[in-house]
Amino acid sequence: MDQTVTELQAQIEEEQRQRDEAREAAANAERRANLLVGELEELRTALEQAERARRAAENELNDAADRISELSTQNANLSSQKRQLESAVAAMQADLDEAVAELKNSEERSKKAGELFD
Repeated sequence: MDQTVTELQAQIEEEQRQRDEAREAAANAERRANLLVGELEELRTALEQAERARRAAENELNDAADRISELSTQNANLSSQKRQLESAVAAMQADLDEAVAELKNSEERSKKAGELFD
């Protein structure tokens, strides 16, 4: 009977030791779970910030693309106006050259006419 009591006490002590180990393991698991929850929240926050930054960058990109389009249109319009002005200047130069030539011809005819009357 003493042996049975001793065995039962040993068994109780072993079960208590196992229970304590299980409690410690459960406490460690709970601490680890709490750490993981904290890390998860940090990751969610970082993801939200990254999403906001991505959206802001996309908006900036779209704004820049719109501005480039506007400037390209303005550039095309200015190039067209420049060509028109160059064409107009060339036409005026041709008209001026023609007028100068006509003036020279008139002067020569006038000179010849003056020589005839001398």
